[in-house]
This record gives sequence, C-alpha cells and structure tokens, in this order.
Amino acid sequence: MQLDIKKTPFSRKGSAISFVETQYDGQLQVYSMASPVVGVINPVFDLQFKSDDKADRIKIMAKPHVLCLSCGKGQAYIYLLGTNEAIIWSKGMDFILGLTKGQGFGYPENASCYKFVVIALRRYVMVEVVRGSSKGVFKAEGNSDSVCDHSVYHHSPELRIMCGENESLTRMKFTVVEDRVCRTLPHPEKDIEAAEKEWEEFLSKMPAVPEERRKSAELSWYTLWSCFLKASGYIKYDAVLMSKRYFAAVWSWDHCFNALALSKSDFNAGIEQFLLPFALQCKSGVLPDGWQTDRIIWTYVKPPIHGWCIKRLLSQGHLETKVLRYIYNHLEKWTDWWFKFRDIDRDGIPNYVDGKDSGWDNATVFDKGFCMETPDLSAYLVIQMQALADIALRLKEDRQALLWQEKAAKLLERLYEHFWVNDMFVAKTSSSHEYNPAQTSLINYMPLVLGQDLDKDKFNIMVSRLTRDFLTDNGLASESIHSPHYESEGYWRGPIWAPSTYLLVDGLWRGGRKDLAVDIARRFCDMVERAGGNYENYDALSGKGLREIGYTWTASVNILFLTEILLPAQK
Repeated sequence: MQLDIKKTPFSRKGSAISFVETQYDGQLQVYSMASPVVGVINPVFDLQFKSDDKADRIKIMAKPHVLCLSCGKGQAYIYLLGTNEAIIWSKGMDFILGLTKGQGFGYPENASCYKFVVIALRRYVMVEVVRGSSKGVFKAEGNSDSVCDHSVYHHSPELRIMCGENESLTRMKFTVVEDRVCRTLPHPEKDIEAAEKEWEEFLSKMPAVPEERRKSAELSWYTLWSCFLKASGYIKYDAVLMSKRYFAAVWSWDHCFNALALSKSDFNAGIEQFLLPFALQCKSGVLPDGWQTDRIIWTYVKPPIHGWCIKRLLSQGHLETKVLRYIYNHLEKWTDWWFKFRDIDRDGIPNYVDGKDSGWDNATVFDKGFCMETPDLSAYLVIQMQALADIALRLKEDRQALLWQEKAAKLLERLYEHFWVNDMFVAKTSSSHEYNPAQTSLINYMPLVLGQDLDKDKFNIMVSRLTRDFLTDNGLASESIHSPHYESEGYWRGPIWAPSTYLLVDGLWRGGRKDLAVDIARRFCDMVERAGGNYENYDALSGKGLREIGYTWTASVNILFLTEILLPAQK
C-alpha cells in the first residue's frame, strides 16, 4: 500500500505529529495536533530536502509506517515514535527544517541540539542531531522593538542538517516543558519494522469488503488508524480525531460514525468512541461541541444522533449492566436538555440556535435567521427516546421504557403536525413559525432516518423528491441541484457529505427501499475511490474532493457502506 500524502496526511496511531506533501519538489509540512484554535492550524515546520543531483526530482513514496524520499543515490526515511517524536534518517540527502513564519523562534542549545519555541502551540520542539552535522541559519525578522539585533533569539529560524559520512540521524521532539535530555537513542531499522508490524496488525482486523474495493477500503482503514490520538487531558479514551491537519479534534456527532466503523472489528473500541463526549457532559445535560486534549468548545452543540448510534451498536454486541446504566443516565440528560434549553417558544418542538448546532453550519434553512425549528432535530430525538426505551427494557425498568415509548410516539405526531406542509417537511422560525415555501436543503429530508417508523405515504413522497432534486451520479447533494442557492464548493449548500448520506441510506434501508440504499451507497463509494482520498466533502456533480484531507467520518462511512451494503449486495 502506498499513500498520496497530498490527499492523506502521513501519521501513526497515537502520534500527535503528521506530514503533508506540498506542491514543491521535496518539500513537506509538519503539523502538530496541539493547535489551540481548531480549523485554523498552520504547519509548524517546512521540511525541504536537498540533493546534489539537480537533474532528478526528489521522489516521495509514503507507506503507512514510513516516508521514503529519494533522489539519485540519496535516500531519506521519516517515521514516528510514541506521541511526540519524529525521526529523520538520511543517507546522502541534506535537508532544511524551517519554523513556519510567525510560529515562534529558535536558538542553539549546543552544537548538536536546537530548541524551537512554538508560541502558537505553547510547545517546545527539541531537534537533536544524533549523527551528522548541522548549521543553524537564523533569519531575524520584525522590528528592533521585538527582536534585538544581537540576540540569539530569532524569528523564522532555519536549521540545515548535513550528512556526515553519508548519513544523518535527527530526532524532533515536541514537549510541553523544556526537556534537554533524550534518554534513548532511535534505532531506525527496528523502529520502522515495529511501526510496520503495528499497522499490519490493525489492517488484519479490517472487516471483509468486496475484493475489487480493497484498495479504497485499506486507505479508509489507514485514515482511521493514523488519526488515533492517545487519551490525554479532555480526551478520556484513545480517540480518532477528525483529521491530523486542520481539524485535529473530536466533535459530538462526528465520533458516532467512527464508533460504528471501528465496532466492526473491535466492539469495545467502538463503544469508547461513542462514550467520548459523555465523559465531558455538564450537569445540565449538554455535550460539548468539540474538544482537543487541552481545549473544549462549548459555544455550540451538535445534533442528538447518539440514540440512533447506540441502537446500531447494541444490535452488534452486548454491554455489561453498569455500562448500560451509565449510557442510559447520560443519554437521558442529553435528551432532556433539548427540551429544557433549546425550546425557545416552549411549544414542545426543540430548535437549533444556530446552523452550527445542527452540524450543517451554513445550510440554506438557516438563511432565515437564528433559532430554527428543523424536522431533522425532532426525528433524531424520536429515535433517541426509542433508544432510551430499549435500554430501559434491557435494564428491566419496564415503567421507564413505557414512558419513553409514549414520549417518542407523541413527538413523532408533533413532527407531522408541525413540519409537514404541502406534502413536504419544512423548517420554521421558532416562535413565529414562519417558513420559506421554497425548501431546498437536504436537511428537511433527514426524517427519512426514521425508516419504517415514518408514515409510509410521507416516506414515499419524500423518496420521490429526494431522487428528483438531490441525487447525482455521485450521491446526495446537500442542496437541491435545481436550487438557485446551490454552490459546488458551498460547504452545506451543495457538496456531498458522508454523515448525511449514511443516515439517509440507513433510513432508506430500514424503510424498505434497499434498492435505493444500495444505489446511493455504491455511488458514494465510487466517488471516494475516484477522488483517491477521504475528503471532508465532495463536489456533488464532479465528485472532486473538497476542503480537509484525511477526514475520518468519510473513511468510516466508506468502510460501513462497503461492509454493510455493497458486500451483502454481491451475494
């Protein structure tokens, strides 16, 4: 297996470091998962390899466990150790490690050890030249008020590593506190072999997929493996981040899709992914929007698809009573929170305050303003109440189960009464209940996730409109392709997304339209395969990958479709 690290960051399970190839010959960017601002992370270093052989371009071959660079007779290898170390082993190739402009400053500790202070990350990076020689090239930038002309502390420093006796070995270590002593030496051959073994063991657990889809499946499986980060701080279990570049965090609905995919090979790992936000739940019942090891975002929330997710997980495996009790208590608080804190007009229909609460940040239903009552939210809560009833029965609490069943049935009736207008579900402004007659967002079709529990006539009407207005050669667009608001790169105003696609396919499958579910799943998997990477979203018409690379919920949905839909369809 070889990776295109322009489309999939190179990293390793448990590591907080990743590498991405740029458009420039022999140049890589080094990222750290310690970014204090989600979504605006910049590379920490630019890593530029050099070769005396000017006639040849530097070739980069990425395997899951090691990066290999070559030019003429020169070779270099990059691999990762533990959480915070990267090793660069070079044979005949010099390289320059440059701190990205504005990230901080650096200075030499001694002849073989250099310290970079990355202010943006609140981290130190110790670079130790174990073998070979080095030369610091410090470029002072800024004015005399911020940088003393004669100081050894310089902005945008570069460190050039030369091969002594045709070989160099360099260790790069990220630390929270200063750490001068490297207590163990790297052993490249053994270290690379160990990394390969770790990947092969994870790969061996990949669930069965159609043989002709194995290459795409392995890339998705690698995306999940490489995006694991070890439990630390606010991340209470070993967690799959959404990516190891810009979106190096977990969000409170993204994790559900990763939980389902991982449960296919390791049920306990899937449960841990599911439990991640509940370990941070407030007394009020709210879950965090997103979080990293040292930062939590509470400004927004994410949609309550957790009842839907745990129902899927419980259909695959057994949980001990104490774990079920834990899930029940937290899921109950999360469900009640929506009616206590997100029902502004107290009409029994919860609302999103902002588009980001829905996960569909800029979908056209939110053009009307804040505090929107959208049909997807009530549908998710119906399923969540059904999940609470199911868990209560497992806990032998029949009375509580009956209460949740009654609440679910009542909310389902309110869903019809409140949102079904002129043979379609519409989104309404809370309090005034005004709505735009031209409803062109796919979010209004998310009640299809109810499957067999959705009124059959309404189900059929929605399916007919879904295929007419949203289905492209690549799958389901997030905005009607006939809409004047459709944008090819409009985030939730056109592109295809993995989570909405999977939720709808699941609902279609359970609602009796297995033929359409298989068709949409096949189109989605074809698109991912053609794009050559697991992107955050895709152009609905061209299938081009958009936005972030190496995105794990896309990888998870690809795996789920291949294992649950396309493989059985072959039999």
